[in-house]
Amino acid sequence: MRKIFIDCGGHCGCSIKKFIKGHSGFECFTFEPNPELAKYYEKLPTTLIAKAVWSDDGTTQFYLGGHWGHESSSLYAEKSNVNKDVYAIVEQINLGQWIKDNFNKDDFIVLKFGVEGAEYEVLDSMLKDGSLDYTNELYGEEHFKKHGSTINISRQKRDRIMSAVNTKIKFQNWCAQEDECIARPKVCK
Repeated sequence: MRKIFIDCGGHCGCSIKKFIKGHSGFECFTFEPNPELAKYYEKLPTTLIAKAVWSDDGTTQFYLGGHWGHESSSLYAEKSNVNKDVYAIVEQINLGQWIKDNFNKDDFIVLKFGVEGAEYEVLDSMLKDGSLDYTNELYGEEHFKKHGSTINISRQKRDRIMSAVNTKIKFQNWCAQEDECIARPKVCK
């Protein structure tokens, strides 16, 4: 059995730092598509995959926010804190398929989301393809509460997805920005 930590939306590496403080023997993988943040991973014990997690493979526009504070980047141009005219074309990956291709259900997988609203699309896809069943612990930030309809999802769809997710595995709140980020003000609430 392998022990795996998958960090979706790694930003500056704060979640990896937080996770390894309390866990040993884990292989760590970080998905972070913002090319400006890759430098923060050079000395961290994780495999950086410079792609956005999504429900299928391809390329997409990744709307850039500022580096720090609440200025996170997003796949959603409608998100309130991004400039829809400032984006990078990035690769996206079907997270569920990647999990099924690289791990098995006997592995102990901790999955963390910080993907600025994309968690709903990805989790819905993982429910449908069975890859959520590979996950033993699930953490993240729910961005519906922060941004509401600016991420193109209705409350009814969000509630349906999260109810189905929580039937299988509890989605637990996660924030590492408080004390693990490099040169970042404390922003978690």
